[in-house]
Amino acid sequence: MARKKQDSSIQVDENVNVYEGKIKELFDEFVNQEMQGDFTNINDRFLECVLYIRDRLYVTIDNTYLISRLFYDYLYICICSHVNPTVNIYYMLIGTTEKELRERFNKDFMKLHETFHDICKSFLVHDLSNSGQTAKKFIAQTVYRLTDSKPNINVYEPKIQLSNKELAAQIGILPEQTITQNSE
Repeated sequence: MARKKQDSSIQVDENVNVYEGKIKELFDEFVNQEMQGDFTNINDRFLECVLYIRDRLYVTIDNTYLISRLFYDYLYICICSHVNPTVNIYYMLIGTTEKELRERFNKDFMKLHETFHDICKSFLVHDLSNSGQTAKKFIAQTVYRLTDSKPNINVYEPKIQLSNKELAAQIGILPEQTITQNSE
């Protein structure tokens, strides 16, 4: 049975719908035209969809805000397609490379790239926690340097050891209130 996807547009008036971004509009266009509205196998055709959007997306990337906004639209189509996002596919979608963006925006871009990388990593970790797929675990280990080991939990250990008198003084117990040991 064919699965139909709801349109990504926002209704602003009784007969008027608008799109928040061109990527969402092109995604819907791909599903409707190339897949005849059948959303069933979108994850199998995701890269084809990315290339379809890239060929029709005309943007001049001149600031990091635009890079960020487009990334969140990319996340939207990944979520709709049941595909884990990757930074490299995103760069392919917007028609550039990490190297080009790094040269153009320097430090601002590196912070953004780290954020994108962390978001993509969190999607993969979430997916791994809900499935036992060995291939995805291998990808996580190689790309994101994740391990199968349990997380290292730091336990608080006080560095200063106080005598009973010092401890009693800190918490406000008077000397006559302290409990002494009777040796009987």
